[in-house]
Amino acid sequence: MQRRQAVTTLATGFATILTLPTWAINWSQKTLKNTNFLSAELAVALSEIVETIIPETNTPGAKSLAIDKLIERIVKDCYQKPAQVQFIEGIRLVNELSKKNHNKLFADCPTEQRLAVLLQMSVSEDAGQKNFYDIVRQMTIKGYTSSEYFMTKIEHFEFAPARFHGCVKVK
Repeated sequence: MQRRQAVTTLATGFATILTLPTWAINWSQKTLKNTNFLSAELAVALSEIVETIIPETNTPGAKSLAIDKLIERIVKDCYQKPAQVQFIEGIRLVNELSKKNHNKLFADCPTEQRLAVLLQMSVSEDAGQKNFYDIVRQMTIKGYTSSEYFMTKIEHFEFAPARFHGCVKVK
């Protein structure tokens, strides 16, 4: 039965990413207001999870670009109730694993310990842990690579890049 739940959860996550609502197409930090979906403790944990996946270096990290708010909004608006509950339980599980292994909440741990907790989840034989990590990782990467910062500063995306140069000599 766990395998069916895992496949269902994973399929729901992929379908959600493919069929995002219109607000998700042109999202920015300003359009992602507080959804009041997660408690304060879980919201902090989610922001630290995404920051651990894509940390701030010489470029902004996932937390700086509000990827955590994007993920929270996607889960609230696009996931069905059972998947929302599983997502919340996944964040709680991250905190539980962190307390068990390091006697601290995930957000209070240094980077090395956070990475250890996420690595443990990524290779876990428990389908729930692995699926939660995979979905959050995929959503973080997708959110980061579709952010305005990434598209304009790293990819140098131009909406209409075609140019007309009328005074160019033809050979």
